[in-house]
Amino acid sequence: MKCAACKSGTMKEGATTFTVERGQMILVIRHVPALVCSQCGEEFVMDTVHAELERIADQAERESAAVVIRDYGQRAPVA
Repeated sequence: MKCAACKSGTMKEGATTFTVERGQMILVIRHVPALVCSQCGEEFVMDTVHAELERIADQAERESAAVVIRDYGQRAPVA
């Protein structure tokens, strides 16, 4: 698959770090599965992965933590 950003690179399986701010919380999720462009480094996260990132962010927000760092494969308890 060609990169939509640079049009010349090839998207390859890799990983990225996802960071989001919600209110006073900062969440960092490491080792997130992604497609990464071999040319420009553009990252693309599949819809299923994005849904899991949302679930992780919702859980972290309920925990009322200011800074949360998680690995993607590390499952947080579901409340």
